[in-house]
Amino acid sequence: MRMHSAIPQTSPGTSKVWGTTSLLGINWGEVGFLADLEPDEAHAFFAAHESGFGVERRMRVSLSVDGKRLGDALNEGLVVTDRPAKMLRFGVYVDGTPAERFRADGLLISTPTGSTAYAMSAGGPIVDPQIEGFLLVPLAPYMLSSRPHLISTGRNLEITLETEKPAHLVIDGQSTFELEKEATITVKRSQQPALFVHTGKPFFEKVNHKLRNL
Repeated sequence: MRMHSAIPQTSPGTSKVWGTTSLLGINWGEVGFLADLEPDEAHAFFAAHESGFGVERRMRVSLSVDGKRLGDALNEGLVVTDRPAKMLRFGVYVDGTPAERFRADGLLISTPTGSTAYAMSAGGPIVDPQIEGFLLVPLAPYMLSSRPHLISTGRNLEITLETEKPAHLVIDGQSTFELEKEATITVKRSQQPALFVHTGKPFFEKVNHKLRNL
């Protein structure tokens, strides 16, 4: 496999590197939950793994609107209004059954990998990347009872926009799509996971270290 280094947390969901390329994150910034190595560790790692390396697969989420596939996200899809200070209403349906209704400034549809990105800043939980699920995190919800939901990828998940206010879907902070009123977003597990070089560092050890250095 080819290896590409120095990737940001907000990797584009439609990037051409997804497929057979394994990614290795090198932290040139401040936090970088996807960056396993610091710059001074990189040369030693490459020298020790000239003959090969392990690969870790991370699920991505596939997002479609009204039957049209828009793209895959490694971190999250974000639904927000294009008018500041205006709230949106969302209906969440799991296997066709009404599961929740959110009234909020927006809604994050996150992967476990994305749980340490925007979703964490919005008050969502940190999710083990070995768990395959969809994390829904409302942004500044109107009701205190509106809490994040973690839903299995084995479920059929649909989110309806129950408002006539204009809104947008943003995939991994890169691609933006305008949503029609009462649009339906279908959420599925992508058939093409992201591949990362396995450095041997335990996930929760990395998270603990990075959170202590924020």
